[in-house]
Amino acid sequence: MKISVSELTTDRKWRSPTGLDRLRFEKLLVEFRKMYCEIYKQTFEEHLPKETGNDGVLLPPLLYK
Repeated sequence: MKISVSELTTDRKWRSPTGLDRLRFEKLLVEFRKMYCEIYKQTFEEHLPKETGNDGVLLPPLLYK
């Protein structure tokens, strides 16, 4: 089952597939992005094929820093 981030409109809907509310998920995402860059020496967005663009990224934008 494919879930779009735009469908996750409440904390309950965030917790169901991720086990975390949105704030905690995005804080964890910051750490995942750092580790991805450290391991692969590029961002996830840089890794995406150029012909598809970055529109297909399912990760939510970073709202919290």
